[in-house]
Amino acid sequence: MSQMGKFSGGILGIPINTITGNIGGAVGPDAFSNVDLLGSSPITVTGNPAAWTLTITVDSATTTSEGVVELATDAESIAGADTTRAIVPSSLVAKLGTMTANGVAYGAGTAAAVNWTAAGTDGQVLIGATGAAPAFATMASAGGTIVYTPGANTLNLEVGGMFVQSFATDVAGPVVPLAGTITMAGGSNISTDGSVANTVTFNLSGTTDHAVQIGNAGGSLTSVAVGTDGQVLIGATGADPAFATIASAGGTIAFTPGANTLNMETGGTVAISFATDAAGPQSPLAGTITIAGGNNITTDGSTANTVTIDLTGTTQYALQVGDATGSLDSLAIGTANQVLMSGGAGANPAWSTATYPATAATGDVLYGSAANTITALAFDNTATRYLANTGGGATIPAWDQINLTNGVTGILPVANGGTGVANPTDHSLLVGSGAGAMTELGAATNGQIPIGSTGADPVLATITQGANITVTNGAGSITIASTASGGISWSEVTGTSQAAAVDSGYICNNAALVTVTLPDTAAVGSIVAVTGKGAGGWRIAQNAGETIYWDESNATTTGVGGRLDSTDDYDSVRLICITADTDWGVLSSKGNISIT
Repeated sequence: MSQMGKFSGGILGIPINTITGNIGGAVGPDAFSNVDLLGSSPITVTGNPAAWTLTITVDSATTTSEGVVELATDAESIAGADTTRAIVPSSLVAKLGTMTANGVAYGAGTAAAVNWTAAGTDGQVLIGATGAAPAFATMASAGGTIVYTPGANTLNLEVGGMFVQSFATDVAGPVVPLAGTITMAGGSNISTDGSVANTVTFNLSGTTDHAVQIGNAGGSLTSVAVGTDGQVLIGATGADPAFATIASAGGTIAFTPGANTLNMETGGTVAISFATDAAGPQSPLAGTITIAGGNNITTDGSTANTVTIDLTGTTQYALQVGDATGSLDSLAIGTANQVLMSGGAGANPAWSTATYPATAATGDVLYGSAANTITALAFDNTATRYLANTGGGATIPAWDQINLTNGVTGILPVANGGTGVANPTDHSLLVGSGAGAMTELGAATNGQIPIGSTGADPVLATITQGANITVTNGAGSITIASTASGGISWSEVTGTSQAAAVDSGYICNNAALVTVTLPDTAAVGSIVAVTGKGAGGWRIAQNAGETIYWDESNATTTGVGGRLDSTDDYDSVRLICITADTDWGVLSSKGNISIT
C-alpha cells in the first residue's frame, strides 16, 4: 500500500510500519512503500486502485477443493436434493428421524425422514404389509401344527404332532403308519423301489418293447404284438385290437408302407363332385364333367389332359367395366394424359376432356395453362415465395415475393409486427401502446431525449444541469461538463460550524474549533473532504446512526457521540459514503487524526 499514512494505530495515531500475520515475521513496505497482501487458495485478494479498496473473497468448497461451505438445514438434509451444502450431525439426526430404542429403520420416501418400528419382544419377527410399514409380530400356526418357543433373539419351531397321520387310498383304507412306517407295495404292472434314500419310486412293469398296451379283464395290461412297417392298429368288437395292413378292394387306393409311414394315393378317377357358384354340386357322369364357358369365358380342351379357360370379348388397350348382364364392356380408348373419371351412379366411367401431366414432383401446383390443359407449376423452395398472378397474363400463376408497394393494403397492426401508424410525422419517435397503435412523441429539438415516467409514456425533454455542471445542447449532441475542480466544490469556512453537503470540501480557517457535521442524506460514493488552515483545528461530527470507519479495527462511535478531530493546524481527511445515509469510510488522510 502506497499510502502508509492511512495505517495509524489507536487514538495516538502512531503510524503502522509493519504487518504481522498468524505465523512468520513482521512485514514492512517495499522500496515503493507497498505491502502486498496475497491470498492462498481458496482465498483471493483483489485490489481496486480507483476505489482504494482491497476485496478478500473465499471460494466455495467443492468435492475436489477446499473452501467455504454453507451448512444444510434440517429440511434440506431430509429432502436430500441439495448438492452444495454440507450435512452436520444435527441435520443427519433429522434425516434419521425419531429413533426408537431397539427399533428397526424403514424408508418413507427419498425426500422424507427415516421411520422406525416399535421395539420387538422376545421371539417376534419383522413382518411386511403391502403398502404399509413393517412391524414386529408373533408368528402363529392357525392349525396348531407348529409349536413356537420364543426367546431373547431366538425362535424355536417344532412340528406340533405326527406329521403323517393317515393315507387315503383308491380302495378301502385309509392306511395309518405303524411305528411311523407305511409300506408302499406294488400291484398289477406296478413295482416299487426304495433303493434311493428318502425316495419311493413307482415303476410300470410287465410290458414288451415297442408293444402297444391294452387293458385286460384282470385290470392289468396286455402287450399287443408289434406291428410291421405301414401297419395300423385296427379294433375288433369284443376282442383286442391288432396291427394289420389296410387294403383297397376296388383298387382305387394305392398304399406304400414304410417305417412309421403309410403313403396313400388315388388309384383311378379323382373327381367325385364339383361345387359351383350357382346350383350344383355337379358329379361326373361316366367319369366325365363338362367344363363350359359363360359370359366373356371360353374353354379349350385341345391340349391333352389340359383344360384352358380364356377371357373373350375384350378390345386391345380398352379398360373393361362390368355391365348389367354380369359380363364385360370395353370402354373407348383414351388419348395420352387423359384420366378416367367416374360417370356417377348408373353410368360407365369415361376419359376426361382435360389432359394432365404424366409426372409431378413433390410440392408442384397444378393449374390450367390452356382450355382443358392442366400443367404442373414446379415448386419454388426459395424462402418468402408465394403463389401470385404474375406468371404472364392475369390467368397464369407463378411463385413470387409479396410486393409491399401494391400487393398489400391497410396498416400493419402491432400484433403482426407493425406500428399501427399510417404516416408518422417526420423525425418523430414512436413508443409502444400495448396492443394499440404506437404513439408519436413528436420531433425532438436540439439536445432533447426521451425521459421515462412510471406508468406513462416518456416525454421529450432536455437534461437539467445541477451544481458545478453545465449542459450544452446541439444538433444530435449533448455536452455535459463539470465546472468544479477535481469533481468537488471547495469552500472556506471562517465560522465555527458548517453543515456539510455531498461532494464538497471545506477549508476550516478559525482561531477556534470549526465543527463540520456530515450530511444526514448521502448516496453511496458521495465525497466529503476537510482540511485545516486556522489554529483552532477542525472536528467532523456525526448525525444519529452514522459511523466513520478508519480501517478494519478502528471506527468512530455510532451516532452523534462519534467524531474525528485534527491534532495539527493543517491535518486533512477525505471521506466516501459506503452505505447510503449512514456509513462513511476514510479514503485518505494527512496528520494524526483522533478517532472517538
